[in-house]
Amino acid sequence: MTPNDGCGDPGTGPNGFQNFPVLLSVLVGGGTTTIDYDLDTAGGDYRVEFFSVPVADPSGHGEGLSFLGAEQISVSATCEETYQVVLPLTVATSALVTATATPVDGAQPSGFGGTSEFSAAVSTTAAPTQIAINAGDGQTGLVGQALAVAPSVIVRDANDNPVAGVEVTFAVATGGGTVDPTTPVITDASGVATATSWTLGTSGGTNTLTATVAGIPESVTFTAIGIQVIPVPTLDSRALLILMLLIIAMALPALTRRVGA
Repeated sequence: MTPNDGCGDPGTGPNGFQNFPVLLSVLVGGGTTTIDYDLDTAGGDYRVEFFSVPVADPSGHGEGLSFLGAEQISVSATCEETYQVVLPLTVATSALVTATATPVDGAQPSGFGGTSEFSAAVSTTAAPTQIAINAGDGQTGLVGQALAVAPSVIVRDANDNPVAGVEVTFAVATGGGTVDPTTPVITDASGVATATSWTLGTSGGTNTLTATVAGIPESVTFTAIGIQVIPVPTLDSRALLILMLLIIAMALPALTRRVGA
């Protein structure tokens, strides 16, 4: 097993020591298998093939017992891309998935260069199908201020099991204000994703915030009420003195009549 040698793939040797893909996740559900992966290698076009296997080699990589499918991708010189392929089949939840990468090379009779070794084998995860509010709904707070409890959701699969590694996007819907972060939040091992904070808008009334997951049609909506505090005007010492003199002046005629009587 030869480790990858980073972006640019400068290795020399059998098959050019072609770097193998790095599988990030394998989600299974709805009759499809969705695989996210990276390929740090020399810029160009590559054919990436995917396989399933019941047990990995002692190295944790390969083999390729059952062919699942393939796609052709383009890799830039900076290797910044992350790729996703959706295969129209369901991989068994007990199976592992692995992959290889082969450069497209028109100078070769086959049209391809040397194939990489197998990637590390990755277990499958059931795709998320449900999203629900976990905490932070129905709060009341001051306008322009962050709420006491940050909003959070829980993501589950069709069997009500929590799903980790799912991107959840929180976005302000009504009332103004902001949510942090604006980038997706990843669910933890318990299937929970929590925003850092939700700050209400500057006007009193109802504020709403949505949380969505790609592939789940329904979103969830958080509601909060913003309270606007009206400041009580204060009097400085000069204004207070003038007010007291006015009160005395208004009361003086009555006091004079009472004394005269």
